[in-house]
Amino acid sequence: MAVLSADANVSLVGGNPAKISGPAAIADTYWGGAILVALNVHTTGCVSCVPTSGTAERILGICSKKQIIAAQYDLVEYYVGGIWLIPAIATIDKTEIGSYLVIDKSGTPTDNVADLLGSGDITPASGDAIFGRIVGLDAASNIYVDCNLMGAVMTVTTLALM
Repeated sequence: MAVLSADANVSLVGGNPAKISGPAAIADTYWGGAILVALNVHTTGCVSCVPTSGTAERILGICSKKQIIAAQYDLVEYYVGGIWLIPAIATIDKTEIGSYLVIDKSGTPTDNVADLLGSGDITPASGDAIFGRIVGLDAASNIYVDCNLMGAVMTVTTLALM
C-alpha cells in the first residue's frame, strides 16, 4: 500500500476513546483515519502522520477527520483508544484473533492502516509499534481492533504484552 492521499475507511465501533489534540510536526494534510505517531526526531513530541523508518516512535492514535494544517505546531485532533473496524488486510485471518497489529519499523514508513501487519506475520523487532489487538473479523474479513494498547513500542524481539 502507500501513505494516505485520502481519508481511510475506518470506523469507531466501541469503547470509550478520548479525542485530544497535539502539535503538528509539519504543515501537511492529516487524513481522517490516518495512524498518527509521536515524532521523536527534530520536533520532539509533535504529532506526525508518517513515522520515521527504524525509529521507536509511539503510535498516538487515529486522526479524527481530514485536517489541513497550515503551520508546524498547529493542533491536530485525534482519537486515543477505542474499538475500531478497519478494512480487511490480506495477511490477516481468523487465526490471528488475539494477536496484535503492528507497524513494522523495518518497512516503508506509512500512516495507512492497510499497511499494518499481524504480529504473527513478522519477526518482531525493537522499535516496532503496536497499533492494537485483533479482537474479531466480520463476514467480509474487516478487522475489529482494540486500540487501548495503542502506542506500546517493543523493546525486545518478542511480543509479551497480554
